[in-house]
Order: sequence, then structure tokens, then C-alpha cells
Amino acid sequence: MLRTKDGQEEVCPSVLQVLPKGKVLQIDCKDCIFKSSLKLPQCRKWVFQLAQKGADQIALKKRFYKFYSMEKHKKYLEELGKFVLCPRCEQTLGNRWEDPVRFFLLAHNRTCKQCNPELDKIKDRLKSWVLIRQAVRAGKVSDAYKVFSAWGYPSFVSAFLDKEKVGEEIDSYSVSKIRVSIHKIENRPDLLYFIHFPELDLTAKAAKQAAEAYKKLVMADWSFSADLLKEEVGRRVEELSMAAEPEDREVMKGMLLRHTLGFGALDTLLRDEAIQDLYIDSSSKLVHIVHEKHGECITNIILTEEGAEKISSKLRELSGRPLDASTPVLHTELEELGIRVCGITQPSTYSGTGFAFRRRKTSPWTLVEFMNAGMLDSAAAGFLSFLVDGQSSILVTGSRGSGKTSILTSLMAEIPQSTRIVTIEDTAEIPVRALQTIGYKIEHLKTEAFAKGFEISAEDALRTSLRLGESTLVMGEVRGKEAHALFEAMRIGAAGNAVMGTIHGSSAYDTWDRVVNDLGVPSTSFKAVDFVVVAGSIRKGESLKRYRKLLSIEEVGKNWKGEPVFKTLLEYNRKTGKWRVSGLEKSETLKKIAESKGIGIRDVLKNIKLRGKMKAELLKVSKKNPKAMGADFLARANSMYYTLLESGKKNLFQRWKKWLRGELG
Repeated sequence: MLRTKDGQEEVCPSVLQVLPKGKVLQIDCKDCIFKSSLKLPQCRKWVFQLAQKGADQIALKKRFYKFYSMEKHKKYLEELGKFVLCPRCEQTLGNRWEDPVRFFLLAHNRTCKQCNPELDKIKDRLKSWVLIRQAVRAGKVSDAYKVFSAWGYPSFVSAFLDKEKVGEEIDSYSVSKIRVSIHKIENRPDLLYFIHFPELDLTAKAAKQAAEAYKKLVMADWSFSADLLKEEVGRRVEELSMAAEPEDREVMKGMLLRHTLGFGALDTLLRDEAIQDLYIDSSSKLVHIVHEKHGECITNIILTEEGAEKISSKLRELSGRPLDASTPVLHTELEELGIRVCGITQPSTYSGTGFAFRRRKTSPWTLVEFMNAGMLDSAAAGFLSFLVDGQSSILVTGSRGSGKTSILTSLMAEIPQSTRIVTIEDTAEIPVRALQTIGYKIEHLKTEAFAKGFEISAEDALRTSLRLGESTLVMGEVRGKEAHALFEAMRIGAAGNAVMGTIHGSSAYDTWDRVVNDLGVPSTSFKAVDFVVVAGSIRKGESLKRYRKLLSIEEVGKNWKGEPVFKTLLEYNRKTGKWRVSGLEKSETLKKIAESKGIGIRDVLKNIKLRGKMKAELLKVSKKNPKAMGADFLARANSMYYTLLESGKKNLFQRWKKWLRGELG
């Protein structure tokens, strides 16, 4: 409790949160005139009364979070609130919440004609309470409250961190020297991603030193340029950590760095490359994730409002863009981590601030990596590779999280390195720098997103790209008016080169419907698309786990009016788990590609098969040498294919395979 200026008692603010193990009642004691401890009757008076509503843990927050387990006390606190006594007994026995031991002992010796049945209940139901038994053993009422031993950590962590694991452990590994484990949870379909925070094992002395060090760090005047700030903070953290005992220094150092230069309690999650998505809901602040191996997981973290504001401030600082009531949505990129972020706050939420962090692979995906992940097979990979080489107009569609951008990136890795590429995006998702590093010639244009006035429009970007010279055009996700720009580029063929882009949709027809009826693109303009590549995230049977799959490759017909005509050339069979290619020899678009290359349709089919064999061979050798399926080596393998092709000699695959063996040993 605290005392206001007029001397009136007031309950400290509290909120009930839900952690994997149970409910935790957080009580904010920062304005309280007393120390935050259940050893004090002033705290017990209100804390026990609040805790009777079913809290499994109590968290008192002042300079430190102090956590008290209520497991052995919860049911007795609930009972304590049910007893109804006469006014005289209430006055005689005193405040039951402030000192329940004294209340019980006085009730045990009291008689009252009106309250005797209720007094008997008190004696019967509370006598086995560990608190009462402790008092009897100690012989002193105040000593009974020593059973409430607290554990905690400095409040600058700004999050609830559950210390105790629950459920069966099914996996574990380390992220930046911090152990994480995955657990099954009883009565929940998702799993628990448990971070073994080393700061929870600090001694009380080391925790106090960490709190003092953090205060000095945030109060310091950091008059350094951005490129020197990280180095200077690191040096100062190293210096402050020396105050701790030798065994605590590394833990303290890591803790301070995570909560100054890093993202605090979220830092480990953001650095775990196995995590694809990370969410913090605006109302509950529950942190939950999507793991590439284990699917949906909750974590042992609940962010506080203060923690959410710290994240908001950091994102505003990094992006240079607002996140407030006037601009309640923020989109930005954590380039160092390869993560796209969306933050949202009031009035676009009912309460508080929420975040979605989505990881993009920093190195480009390849078709061989997708084969390894089971997203497609060698036949599909060979077909896609040929379509790119055939300078087709390709639209990759799928639901959110289906891997559209990743497929687009893998198609870019099939473009010959001799070809110039221009990419247009409003949010950087394509790993352009990584592609440039391995030798691709790419110009990267940025268009306006949700915040106006920072970048050029999609239409201007398209016009600019056409003036930049002959190139393959790649447009990132189409969400709005940039659809007109993409289809205009496909219609004119971007000066005779391939045009590719991504868009939300569940099928080829659904994509046409959205493009025409939602985005306002003329139906006939859709004929500029040669192929629609459909990706999806599917479930197997009753399992909740999702798997990304290439569902189909649809050829867009050219002779139709009104409703579009699609021809399925490749399709994934969900029952058999295999892909089926059919009708390629009758494809009008493949015939046009054959004509442009001066070959026949049979040569096209042979080339598609050859490309599939090459991808299968790369996958085979990658089992011993993983670099064989990476973008860097794939670019070299594709370049060697074109070099051997130009030589005109026979047995191309055998010669290419010989080169491959020589390269990898």
C-alpha cells in the first residue's frame, strides 16, 4: 500500500497476468513509502487480500521484482476470505489479511455464541496451513512469515520471467551462450519455449550491483556518433561488470548488454534463427513465437507496459519514424538481425502496444534448400529454373507465412549472373546485399509504404527502373496501387526480360479475383502473367503443425474473356505428399519460349529434366558438404552450366557433374 498526500491509504496498482505455470499478480510498489516485502504487515494487508483471487505467484515491483510463490498458501487465502464474523469478533481478532497468523491464534482461543460455528471452521481449515505450523514451531508470530522467501531480479528487465519449467522437455540448444529448451504443456496444443535466463541465478549482491550499473549507464551522457556508441557502451559495461564477483561478471556483463544495446528480455528470441515469427499482443503482452521445427510456442516471458515502451523507443530511434497516437503503425527493419518489425499502438489497438517481428533469411533461399526442406522436389525445381531462364512473367502467390518472398528469392538465384536485376520494394525483404555479395548485379529501389513522403511511388519506381536500362524486374509484395505498376511491367515485358513479383492469394483464381476486383487492375492485364506459382502452409491430419509446400504452378491462358483460364502444369498431392508434372508438351507459353530459343518443345522438356537432375545432384552432395545448396555455390554451379552449354560439347550433365565433384572433393 502507499499513503497519498492527504494521508489516506490507497492500494498499490496491480494487474493479474497469466504465465505458462499459472497466474502472477504484479503489484507496482514504485510510489509506496514502504519497502516491498511480505515481511511487512502493511504489504500483507493488501497483498494477501488481492492474492485470494487465485494468484499462483506474487510479484512486488520496486527497484527489484520480488516473486513469492503462493502454491502452499493460495487455498488458505481463499478460505480466509470466506469467513463471516460478527463486528465484535472482527474488531477483537484484528485484520485477517495484515496478520493471518495472529488472526488464527486469537480465533483458536475465542468463544462467541454468534460466531462459534464460524470460529470452528477457522480452527479446522487453517490449522494445517504451513504459515500457522511455522508460527507454532517458531513460537513467535513474526517468524512465521519467513516462509515467504522471495527470488527476483532488477526491475529494469521490464518483463515477467518465469523461473520454473513445466512439462516434458523435448528439445534444447543454446543461443548466444544462453540455453533454451522446448517443453510439452499439459492441456495446451502449443509448446513452451523456455529461456534459461542466467540473470535469474545472480546472487542478491550481484543483482544489486547490476541495478546500480544499469542506472549509471542510462544516466550517462552518451555524446558519441552511432558507429562509436556500441563500442563505448561495451567498454563501459565491461568496466562496471568488474565490480561483481568473478563468477558473476560474465552473467552481469551479458545482462547489461542485452538491456542497453540489445532488446532486453526479447534479445535471445530475436537472435534465435530457428524462430520465424515473434509476437507480443497489445493487451496481454504475452510473448509467443513460431518455431521452424516446433511450430507455435508460448514463452516464459510477459512484457510489461514499461518494457513495451522501451521496445517502442528503440524502434523509433532505429527507424527515425514515429509510433504514437498520431502515427499508430510503424514498419521498420532490424537489418543486423534480418528481421522485419511491425509495431501498433492506440488508437489502432484497444489498449497498449503490440509488435510482430518476422525473420527473413539473411542469405538467399535456393531451390535446393527448398528441396532439402521438403517444400518442393527436383522436378519442380527444374521447371522453375527453366521458367526463369525463359524470361517468363511469374507471379508468386500464397497466404501469409507461406514462403512467397522466399520462393521469389530462390527464383532470383536462378537468374544468370550476367543479367542485371532491378528490385522494387516498400519494405526490404529480399536479401539484396547477400545476392550482391555473391556477384549479382542488382539495383534496389524503395517505394513509399505506410509513412508518406519518405520514398517514391510504385509508379515512379517502375518508370525509373525502365530508364535504368535492360534488366530483369523483381517487385516485392504487391499490396495496393503498386499492382498496376507490376502488371504494366509484365505487359511491356520490361524490355524483353523476366518480370516477377509476389501477392497474397490462396490460388491462381483467387489471385486473379483479388487483383481485378480488389486492386482495380483490368482483367485483360492479368493475361500479361505467364505463370502463377502457388505456395501454401498446410497441416497433416489433425496435427496443428504447419508445413510449407509449393502447391501448384498454373499457366495463365491468353485467349479468354471474362473469367480467366488456368492450366495446372504442376500440382502437389496432399494425400501422397508428391508433386505431379503434366501437360508441359501442350503449354502455349513453353512453346513460345522454345521458339524464342530456336528449339523444339522436346528440347524444352529435356532441359527441364536436366535442370532437375542438376538440383538433385546438388542436394545429394550437400549431405556431406552443406555449402552445395547455398546461394553462393549455386550461382557458381549455374554459371558453370552456362559455360559448358556454350562450349557445345555433348554429355553436358556428366561434364558438369565432374566439375561439381572436383569443386567439392
